[in-house]
Amino acid sequence: MRRWPVAAALIAVTLFLVVATQTRQGGWNDASRLAMVEAIAEHGHLWVDGTQMSRYTGDVARIDGKFYSDKPPALAFAAVPVYAAEKALGITFRGNLPRAYYWTTLLTIGVSTVAGLAVLAWFLPRIAPDPRWQAATILAVGLGTLNTAYSVTFSNHPPSATALLVAFLLLWHWRRFGGGLAASPGAHSRSASRRSPITARRSTCRHFSCTSHGPMRDRAAPRTTQHDRMAAPTARRPSRGAPSRCWSSRS
Repeated sequence: MRRWPVAAALIAVTLFLVVATQTRQGGWNDASRLAMVEAIAEHGHLWVDGTQMSRYTGDVARIDGKFYSDKPPALAFAAVPVYAAEKALGITFRGNLPRAYYWTTLLTIGVSTVAGLAVLAWFLPRIAPDPRWQAATILAVGLGTLNTAYSVTFSNHPPSATALLVAFLLLWHWRRFGGGLAASPGAHSRSASRRSPITARRSTCRHFSCTSHGPMRDRAAPRTTQHDRMAAPTARRPSRGAPSRCWSSRS
């Protein structure tokens, strides 16, 4: 079955983001992040004093007489190239706030959301072979979760969700194809060569049905019972100074 439902689901989520992305800041949170973006792209420093977006937020920290955004800088660093391109085109927060907010959010948060869903679409065939179920899952995640609300504002949650998904899939790929308990047979042989000699010997003995303190035995060979050992001739070690004599259990 072709995977056109998956492509249609991704296109539907993308169109939703294009239409639903906000044109103004929703509160102190996103305004604080965008103030950092504006300060870096327009002034070349991290403190937000004098920026347009700092007028809409109280999420700042004062250090040595200057005000900084109290948000993690990773999202702001990712948005700086986008806003720099907008600034080159004459779109700034001070000159045209709705347009600058829309494009910065769409090209940063919206793109990260669609990228995360594309990675999810790549992984889903391994657990849900039917493309219709894959498309339903993408639509549910893209349009029916809290991530949907965060994807239309300048929030760090969608990029964080995408990064966590990629990290999980990398871990799954490592455990499936090179490490962990679900490794391939070749990985098992490589890991066995790195084990200690005692562990490797015990594993080999279990595999070939031998004992850990003797050579490998033939499964068809008869075993010696306690009665056979008592019935077999035995020899006693002579005491010191006494003549050597052999004793048998039958004598």
